[in-house]
Amino acid sequence: MTNTTTQWIIGLIDRLAERFIKTGFAYAYESPNDQHVVELSDAETFGDKKVRLALCQEWERFQDAFPEETLLFIGPDDVFAVENPICHFPAKIDMAHRRQQQVPAPVE
Repeated sequence: MTNTTTQWIIGLIDRLAERFIKTGFAYAYESPNDQHVVELSDAETFGDKKVRLALCQEWERFQDAFPEETLLFIGPDDVFAVENPICHFPAKIDMAHRRQQQVPAPVE
């Protein structure tokens, strides 16, 4: 794992998060398995054909850029889970909903 690879994957997650706002993302590097793991938090989104196609395309781009590295995308229901993520991107739709639910400060 290099900083370049990590930065590339964080950019990848940022691009995916802009397109698929219903899901959050967590990223970790698993040194025992020597692989980068990106977990999508929403099972419905992870199972969507458009999302799967986008993940396949991003995986191919990653393999072209880093042929010696391994990238794995997983969903929330997989046996393997991201523990101790390097970074976490919450679902953008959840963030917007949380902002709408915030109670305004009392006016004095």
